[in-house]
Amino acid sequence: MVKMLGLELTGASLALRLILGALLSAGGFLIFYYLPANFVELASSAIGGEVPPAASGLLSSLIDPALPLVGLALVAAIFLCAVFRGTKAYGPVTIALSLVYALYVVLLFHGGAISISVPADLLGGGLPFGASLSVSVDMPVLMVLFLVPALLGIVKGFLLILMTRRR
Repeated sequence: MVKMLGLELTGASLALRLILGALLSAGGFLIFYYLPANFVELASSAIGGEVPPAASGLLSSLIDPALPLVGLALVAAIFLCAVFRGTKAYGPVTIALSLVYALYVVLLFHGGAISISVPADLLGGGLPFGASLSVSVDMPVLMVLFLVPALLGIVKGFLLILMTRRR
């Protein structure tokens, strides 16, 4: 028996938690790190050719540069949640996971408004008088909807902390 932060586990149970944590982290790595970090390359392979440099810059502006790094922190928090489930550390780790996920959502939605400057090369003949084109999409309501699970996770973490203190 292994005692881990107030929870007794068998060796097989601990191994199963570690394997589950590794599998969940691998899925999280693919979704939260690999896809944003390689977005332009994946888009060029999806269309079957090379993306023009102007379009490549446009696609890379959709992904915040800090997003993959926050994705790595999210992967670590996912692993810790899987391993520490049911222990005294599960509440704080759940809060950390929820906060990192909230930061990820805010970065993904660029704070609720995604603004893209369209290069003149993509417009064919360009715009008259040296004008430029900028597209802005406001999505604060959608971002808030994606933040609801994070807020619920924070509440869950605090409730777990309160419940473990009463024991």
